[in-house]
Amino acid sequence: RVISVVTKEEEVMDEAEKGKLSEGDKVEVRYRGRSRYYPGRIRSANRDGTYDIDYDDGERERNVRAELIRSLEVEEKVGL
Repeated sequence: RVISVVTKEEEVMDEAEKGKLSEGDKVEVRYRGRSRYYPGRIRSANRDGTYDIDYDDGERERNVRAELIRSLEVEEKVGL
């Protein structure tokens, strides 16, 4: 499933770059650095500032840079 495509406007600091992601958080991630975002969850945060991701489709990815991740947790909290 494709969630969205990256545009220039989206290249701003998000929750991941601020270090606010935690294990279990719902996120969208640019799989292997490509332009499209895919849904998943943070599996773990690494010492080097990268994250391990479990994608909703069963794929996994390790050592994902924060700038490739955007949090869905803030959106859900705002919608309460």
